[in-house]
Amino acid sequence: FYENKAYQLGQRLFRDATIVGKGCVKFFPNNTKIGMERVFVNELLVDQAESMYGDPSILYQRKTINKRKLRGMYKGKTSIIDRAKTIEDATMGGIKLSKMVEVIEAWKLPSGPDTNDGLHIIAIEAGVLFKEVWEEDWFPFEFFDWSKRVFGWYSSGISDELRGIQLEINKLLIIIQRAMHLGSVPKIFLDANSKIVKSHI
Repeated sequence: FYENKAYQLGQRLFRDATIVGKGCVKFFPNNTKIGMERVFVNELLVDQAESMYGDPSILYQRKTINKRKLRGMYKGKTSIIDRAKTIEDATMGGIKLSKMVEVIEAWKLPSGPDTNDGLHIIAIEAGVLFKEVWEEDWFPFEFFDWSKRVFGWYSSGISDELRGIQLEINKLLIIIQRAMHLGSVPKIFLDANSKIVKSHI
């Protein structure tokens, strides 16, 4: 099962990297095993100035989770979860989704050996759900970059590389479309005595 799941995640990781530039898999404890899930890179946020050279010290993951699921995950935080404001779905004209809340999970790497200032926190708008010291010097993610940018943490995908070519193709398709619309079934009238060769036309 885990080999098959890892293979499927690898495929998604590669596909995400080709489209948006960076594929991502998150690792987390799952009872006695290591859990893993695909994370869309748009869920991840870093400080652009700090990560100019590609090495952020703080990473945020923004995710939308059902309130009922959160209550099951954090049974001692029910009151905080109930007070949390629900999000609005922009694709549905600002309709409030009463059961969905935005959850922010963040990791701050230690600033140096034995500093004990690393932090892992999970919070919602109404309060903190989980907090612990983060002693590792890495984030619990594995990334695959299609093409590293000169500056910054985010990467470029195939879609970025082909953007200019695609724009030119689109222009040509518009020209062809207009030409077909105006003259797709042309009629030419000739004088019978003109002696014009049809193949020349």
